[in-house]
Amino acid sequence: MAYDQTVFDDVVRDYRAFLTQLDLEPARFVPVSGRGGDNVAARAITMPWYTGPTVLQSLDDFRSEPPPTFLPFRMPIQAVYKFTAQGDDRRIVAGTVEAGSLKVGDQIVFYPSSKKSHVKTIEGFNRPAPTEAVAGEATGFTLHEQIYVARGEIATRASELRPKVTDRLRVSLFWLGRSPLVQTKEYLFKLASARAMARVQDIHRVVDAASLTPREAPTRVDRHEVAECVLKLSRAVAFDLADEILATSRFVLVDDFEIRGGGIVREALADTHSWVRERVLLRNYKWESSAISREQRAERYNQRPTLLLVTGAREADRKRLARDLEARRFADDRLFPRNR
Repeated sequence: MAYDQTVFDDVVRDYRAFLTQLDLEPARFVPVSGRGGDNVAARAITMPWYTGPTVLQSLDDFRSEPPPTFLPFRMPIQAVYKFTAQGDDRRIVAGTVEAGSLKVGDQIVFYPSSKKSHVKTIEGFNRPAPTEAVAGEATGFTLHEQIYVARGEIATRASELRPKVTDRLRVSLFWLGRSPLVQTKEYLFKLASARAMARVQDIHRVVDAASLTPREAPTRVDRHEVAECVLKLSRAVAFDLADEILATSRFVLVDDFEIRGGGIVREALADTHSWVRERVLLRNYKWESSAISREQRAERYNQRPTLLLVTGAREADRKRLARDLEARRFADDRLFPRNR
């Protein structure tokens, strides 16, 4: 069977024009036959007019992108592990380093909470403890100052570009769901290890992915359409913009336990809590730990610090009980005992 070069040239012309609209420049076009395997693994004698590489040779020309170690450090927190056996008191913050690098002694800031501490150790499983963790590695580290951080936060280095934190995002997304993306429904938003419920606040632009034709006054996003939208989340999350750090700007939308769409964050938009968040961030960032240790305070006051939680049925007067208990303990001279 012979193949007509004119047909192939027409296909190349059409696709090159289409990709130009997306600012994409193809590396090459390879004429193939799926039925006969022509030009897939071996050059086809049925296409003497094509002298370029086969599909497999073209794939071999691709090179893996190196880990982004040159970018600011980003590690989404997957879990925090606490060990208690045999006197082990480590609390290991675990995750995968998406960008940058981390060394023992670095000051770490977690977002969106803005809590900070210093890296005490970098942990390794069944190997000597490393002194550095770099992009692409699953790792864990312990902290000098014990602070509470949870899954969903992003660990960063204090000296580097900080991520954005808000609950309103301008995004570019691609929709795959059979049911359209609409403004009246909630979706599960997943970015790195963070989770939040999301609603579409505005749909600015919708484009058909096949024809690149925009739709006028869009009120929904149908299957296989690309859109520029504003998402409103149920809580603030930490992220980066796509043109800064791609790994922590990618997200997916889940509906009925299935991934129905995904995209990248283009812009962080102000929300009603922005000013409060900035104040909390500044407070946590400038917080200085006391030079007096827990042990010294316990020795001075002759008691150990204790957190007491008063719980009970909803109708129970727990606040009054807590106040009465505090008053009784104070009267017994046990809250702040005098030096004897």
